[in-house]
Amino acid sequence: MSRFDSLMGSVGKNQTADLSKVGEPTSAAKPSANSSKAKGKDPNYQRTTFYIPKDIHRAFKMAALEDNLEMSDIVEDLISQWLRERHS
Repeated sequence: MSRFDSLMGSVGKNQTADLSKVGEPTSAAKPSANSSKAKGKDPNYQRTTFYIPKDIHRAFKMAALEDNLEMSDIVEDLISQWLRERHS
């Protein structure tokens, strides 16, 4: 079974995003120290790619390391905040 099988099953279906719970922490969003499920294996997460200038990426990575945070958690929080503000 391909990792794309579930995507192919939804092609052509009219799906809309449910923004009513955007930004609300989920158990998947903030795994506990005991959690063994990586985001890459968690079906509640979607991998994405975007482009930013190298100097911003370097500074972002260093700041995240200094604060002992995952870059993806910071991006998730910022996007959630932006979506909430956009719809309020």
